[in-house]
Amino acid sequence: MIPVNILIDSSGSMNENAKLVIARETIKTLNLYHLVSGLSFSLNIYQWGEDIKACRLDDITHIECDKKNNFDQLVNWLFDVQDTLVFVISDGNFTKSQLDNLKKNAAGLLDKVYFIIVEQEDIASLRASLLFDKRIFLSSHISALIATLEMAHPEIITQQTSIESFDTETVIEDDWA
Repeated sequence: MIPVNILIDSSGSMNENAKLVIARETIKTLNLYHLVSGLSFSLNIYQWGEDIKACRLDDITHIECDKKNNFDQLVNWLFDVQDTLVFVISDGNFTKSQLDNLKKNAAGLLDKVYFIIVEQEDIASLRASLLFDKRIFLSSHISALIATLEMAHPEIITQQTSIESFDTETVIEDDWA
Protein backbone atom coordinates (compact mmCIF):
# COMPACT_ATOMS: atom_id res chain seq x y z
CA MET A 1 0.00 0.00 0.00
CA ILE A 2 1.45 3.36 -1.07
CA PRO A 3 1.21 6.14 1.53
CA VAL A 4 -0.40 9.35 0.33
CA ASN A 5 0.25 12.37 2.49
CA ILE A 6 -2.41 15.04 2.26
CA LEU A 7 -1.22 18.48 3.28
CA ILE A 8 -3.98 20.98 3.98
CA ASP A 9 -3.09 24.64 3.62
CA SER A 10 -4.02 26.41 6.86
CA SER A 11 -3.01 29.92 5.86
CA GLY A 12 -5.43 32.78 6.51
CA SER A 13 -6.93 32.73 3.02
CA MET A 14 -8.30 29.22 3.63
CA ASN A 15 -10.82 30.69 6.12
CA GLU A 16 -12.86 32.18 3.30
CA ASN A 17 -15.77 30.66 1.34
CA ALA A 18 -15.88 27.32 3.22
CA LYS A 19 -12.55 26.23 1.73
CA LEU A 20 -11.88 23.87 4.65
CA VAL A 21 -15.26 22.21 4.15
CA ILE A 22 -14.34 21.70 0.48
CA ALA A 23 -10.96 20.29 1.59
CA ARG A 24 -12.68 17.81 3.90
CA GLU A 25 -15.13 16.72 1.20
CA THR A 26 -12.23 16.32 -1.24
CA ILE A 27 -10.47 13.97 1.15
CA LYS A 28 -13.68 12.00 1.67
CA THR A 29 -14.00 11.67 -2.12
CA LEU A 30 -10.39 10.47 -2.41
CA ASN A 31 -11.06 7.92 0.29
CA LEU A 32 -14.20 6.76 -1.52
CA TYR A 33 -12.23 6.28 -4.74
CA HIS A 34 -9.73 4.29 -2.74
CA LEU A 35 -12.45 2.01 -1.36
CA VAL A 36 -14.32 1.32 -4.62
CA SER A 37 -11.47 1.25 -7.14
CA GLY A 38 -8.39 -0.80 -7.67
CA LEU A 39 -6.17 1.81 -6.06
CA SER A 40 -4.05 0.89 -3.09
CA PHE A 41 -2.98 3.79 -0.92
CA SER A 42 -3.30 4.94 2.66
CA LEU A 43 -4.21 8.52 3.49
CA ASN A 44 -2.28 10.49 6.10
CA ILE A 45 -3.57 14.00 6.78
CA TYR A 46 -1.50 17.00 7.86
CA GLN A 47 -2.17 20.70 8.24
CA TRP A 48 0.37 23.25 7.04
CA GLY A 49 0.73 26.71 8.47
CA GLU A 50 3.75 27.82 10.46
CA ASP A 51 4.32 24.14 11.28
CA ILE A 52 3.24 20.89 9.70
CA LYS A 53 1.36 18.58 12.04
CA ALA A 54 -0.83 15.51 11.71
CA CYS A 55 -4.59 15.88 11.96
CA ARG A 56 -7.71 13.77 11.55
CA LEU A 57 -10.47 14.10 8.99
CA ASP A 58 -12.89 15.26 11.69
CA ASP A 59 -10.49 18.07 12.67
CA ILE A 60 -10.24 19.67 9.24
CA THR A 61 -13.22 22.02 9.40
CA HIS A 62 -11.98 23.29 12.79
CA ILE A 63 -8.43 24.16 11.75
CA GLU A 64 -7.47 27.71 12.69
CA CYS A 65 -6.37 29.48 9.53
CA ASP A 66 -4.75 32.68 10.66
CA LYS A 67 -1.09 32.12 9.91
CA LYS A 68 1.09 32.14 6.85
CA ASN A 69 2.53 29.02 5.28
CA ASN A 70 6.12 28.31 6.26
CA PHE A 71 7.80 27.18 3.06
CA ASP A 72 11.00 26.19 4.90
CA GLN A 73 8.91 23.74 6.95
CA LEU A 74 7.41 22.45 3.71
CA VAL A 75 10.84 21.79 2.20
CA ASN A 76 11.98 19.93 5.34
CA TRP A 77 8.76 17.91 5.42
CA LEU A 78 9.09 17.01 1.73
CA PHE A 79 12.54 15.56 2.47
CA ASP A 80 10.97 13.43 5.23
CA VAL A 81 8.18 12.09 2.98
CA GLN A 82 10.03 11.97 -0.33
CA ASP A 83 9.12 8.35 -1.07
CA THR A 84 5.38 9.03 -0.92
CA LEU A 85 2.76 10.81 -2.98
CA VAL A 86 1.82 14.23 -1.63
CA PHE A 87 -1.46 16.04 -2.26
CA VAL A 88 -1.48 19.68 -1.21
CA ILE A 89 -5.03 20.94 -0.79
CA SER A 90 -4.97 24.71 -1.04
CA ASP A 91 -6.50 27.74 -2.64
CA GLY A 92 -3.17 28.26 -4.42
CA ASN A 93 -2.68 31.72 -2.94
CA PHE A 94 1.13 31.69 -3.07
CA THR A 95 3.50 34.48 -3.99
CA LYS A 96 6.07 34.22 -6.74
CA SER A 97 8.87 34.43 -4.15
CA GLN A 98 7.36 31.51 -2.18
CA LEU A 99 7.20 29.38 -5.30
CA ASP A 100 10.74 30.43 -6.30
CA ASN A 101 11.92 29.36 -2.82
CA LEU A 102 10.27 25.99 -3.33
CA LYS A 103 11.84 25.62 -6.78
CA LYS A 104 15.28 26.50 -5.41
CA ASN A 105 15.21 24.28 -2.31
CA ALA A 106 12.99 21.33 -3.22
CA ALA A 107 12.99 20.96 -7.01
CA GLY A 108 14.05 17.30 -6.88
CA LEU A 109 11.28 16.45 -4.43
CA LEU A 110 8.33 17.85 -6.36
CA ASP A 111 7.71 15.17 -8.98
CA LYS A 112 5.30 13.32 -6.65
CA VAL A 113 3.57 16.47 -5.37
CA TYR A 114 0.06 17.20 -6.67
CA PHE A 115 -2.00 20.31 -5.97
CA ILE A 116 -5.73 20.14 -5.41
CA ILE A 117 -7.11 23.67 -5.64
CA VAL A 118 -10.33 24.42 -3.72
CA GLU A 119 -11.05 27.66 -5.56
CA GLN A 120 -9.88 28.70 -8.97
CA GLU A 121 -9.04 32.36 -8.34
CA ASP A 122 -5.40 31.83 -7.40
CA ILE A 123 -4.43 28.98 -9.67
CA ALA A 124 -2.61 31.25 -12.15
CA SER A 125 0.50 31.72 -9.96
CA LEU A 126 0.90 27.95 -9.60
CA ARG A 127 0.54 27.36 -13.33
CA ALA A 128 2.92 30.20 -14.14
CA SER A 129 5.59 28.71 -11.86
CA LEU A 130 5.80 25.61 -14.12
CA LEU A 131 6.81 23.63 -11.02
CA PHE A 132 3.87 21.30 -11.11
CA ASP A 133 3.14 21.16 -14.82
CA LYS A 134 0.20 18.79 -15.17
CA ARG A 135 -0.14 18.09 -11.45
CA ILE A 136 -2.62 20.85 -10.56
CA PHE A 137 -6.27 19.85 -10.24
CA LEU A 138 -9.43 21.58 -9.11
CA SER A 139 -11.21 19.89 -6.20
CA SER A 140 -14.22 19.44 -8.47
CA HIS A 141 -12.11 17.31 -10.86
CA ILE A 142 -10.86 14.57 -8.55
CA SER A 143 -11.55 11.92 -11.21
CA ALA A 144 -8.91 13.58 -13.41
CA LEU A 145 -6.42 13.38 -10.54
CA ILE A 146 -7.17 9.68 -10.05
CA ALA A 147 -6.74 8.97 -13.78
CA THR A 148 -3.41 10.83 -13.76
CA LEU A 149 -2.23 8.87 -10.72
CA GLU A 150 -3.10 5.58 -12.37
CA MET A 151 -0.95 6.48 -15.39
CA ALA A 152 1.93 8.20 -13.57
CA HIS A 153 2.16 5.81 -10.60
CA PRO A 154 1.06 2.32 -11.67
CA GLU A 155 2.37 0.96 -8.37
CA ILE A 156 -0.81 2.20 -6.66
CA ILE A 157 -3.04 -0.07 -8.75
CA THR A 158 -3.79 -3.35 -7.00
CA GLN A 159 -4.22 -6.58 -8.88
CA GLN A 160 -7.89 -7.17 -9.54
CA THR A 161 -9.18 -10.71 -9.32
CA SER A 162 -10.78 -11.78 -12.57
CA ILE A 163 -14.53 -12.19 -12.70
CA GLU A 164 -15.54 -15.65 -13.84
CA SER A 165 -17.49 -15.63 -17.06
CA PHE A 166 -21.04 -16.91 -17.13
CA ASP A 167 -23.31 -18.24 -19.83
CA THR A 168 -25.32 -15.24 -21.12
CA GLU A 169 -27.58 -17.44 -23.24
CA THR A 170 -28.85 -19.25 -20.16
CA VAL A 171 -29.48 -15.94 -18.38
CA ILE A 172 -31.42 -14.59 -21.38
CA GLU A 173 -33.48 -17.76 -21.74
CA ASP A 174 -34.34 -17.72 -18.04
CA ASP A 175 -35.44 -14.10 -18.23
CA TRP A 176 -37.85 -14.81 -21.13
CA ALA A 177 -39.27 -18.04 -19.83
